[in-house]
Amino acid sequence: MHKTIFILLFILFNLNSYSQIIKCKTTGFASRSKNEISEIWTEWSDFKEVEILLIIDPDNDRIKIFSKEDQVYDIIKSYESEIDQDGDKTIKWLCVNEDGIKCIVRLVKLYSQEGRSQIYVDFEDFMYVYNIYKLDD
Repeated sequence: MHKTIFILLFILFNLNSYSQIIKCKTTGFASRSKNEISEIWTEWSDFKEVEILLIIDPDNDRIKIFSKEDQVYDIIKSYESEIDQDGDKTIKWLCVNEDGIKCIVRLVKLYSQEGRSQIYVDFEDFMYVYNIYKLDD
């Protein structure tokens, strides 16, 4: 399982060297939530500039986002990578946060948008996304 995750990350970020831990920086943050009454998702907020460290550690099945309050997501299950009709690649994990709440974390390489990368954290009633770039090793 660990090797599969690493291989997918390798392909997604076009890594030139072997590395177990993937370090990224964020450049922007946006969110949206589900209306409690209508169950309809709001529009995404405007992106806000934010520069924080994000670490994907497949050997320890963990994703860490060092925001104002550190976020830790333990990987429960890895899914097969997907390529959509635009050629964008997505790697998806079922995770649990430090409060025991399950979520989906998605790493997306947007080839349709000049190769931009994003990471999404999807809860049942709240989602957020960071624009990210990989730090050089």
